[in-house]
Amino acid sequence: MNLKVLIRIRHLLISKGAEFKMPSFKISNDRSILEHSFSNEERSKALGGIYEDLIYNKNDFAYSIMPLIKNNTRFITHDMMLEQNYLSKMIEESVKEFLAALWYVKDNSVSAHDMVSDLDEITSIHLSTNYVTHTTSDGSMSDIHFSKTELQKAKKLLNSWAQLCPNLNKIASFEEFKERIGFENGLTMSSLRGFDYNKLNRLERASVLLDLARSNSYLPLKISFFMPVFECLFVAQSGSEVQQKVCERVAFYVAKNKKQREKVFNDLKQCYSVRSRFLHGDKLDAKKHDVDNLIRLSKAIDDIARTIFVRIIERDHSKFVGNKEFDEYLSRLIFQ
Repeated sequence: MNLKVLIRIRHLLISKGAEFKMPSFKISNDRSILEHSFSNEERSKALGGIYEDLIYNKNDFAYSIMPLIKNNTRFITHDMMLEQNYLSKMIEESVKEFLAALWYVKDNSVSAHDMVSDLDEITSIHLSTNYVTHTTSDGSMSDIHFSKTELQKAKKLLNSWAQLCPNLNKIASFEEFKERIGFENGLTMSSLRGFDYNKLNRLERASVLLDLARSNSYLPLKISFFMPVFECLFVAQSGSEVQQKVCERVAFYVAKNKKQREKVFNDLKQCYSVRSRFLHGDKLDAKKHDVDNLIRLSKAIDDIARTIFVRIIERDHSKFVGNKEFDEYLSRLIFQ
């Protein structure tokens, strides 16, 4: 008996008829796959418009078809339902991780939407909706095309990121999953809720904060959430002159010459001003922090953050993760 998982993806466009393979799922826009493998009268009756929208809308989608271990072709068992939910959520989390990694390649608002899973011989439908959406750096949402080369780059960066962030990439075994939850609790995988934040390394903490920034469309809030991303990565311990240290160190880390460093430094200073005024309930500067300038600042720090993450993942991870001389490394940045 096969488990079939279908996930609608918001705002992602790949080449027509193309298919991109990941270890546990594929991304496609070939509607014939849906009509052949997923179109079903029982599913349509059970889910109504939600299912019709999944099958017939123009969005690209992720899908997976795999055999169940706890196989019984006569009737659905409790263990089969547990395994269906476990595998479905595992695939869904893998899709969400990959879509998040697309940000390493370029600014986007791509995110997972509805997920439907079913068994091909016994009707056992599971539906979940992802309410966390990402926005572009200007706070909007729009379709964006990714080439196969860009998708491959995201895959490569995700694989490297997963090795550096084991606590965020940890998947419970099926037996652990069964022990942790039961049918009466809704059969949901555990999330960061209740997770020990102190167990996360520097890059993991920055990744959590980055997701908070990307999940907000209101620009003062988005900018405010971006600043602790930089603080997490460029200040070894909280203390005095945090803002000054962050602005200087980030400027020297990402920029190549004096003019570029001054721009990065000044943009970060303005972002700190936005955060301070906004989070303390003060009015923003009407001239410096109008909508156009907020968009410019948000785009600037989004690009800065992307440069930093990619550079750390590809080249400098040993300096930022598990480095006992991290504070000394940061102090030397501005003198290089």
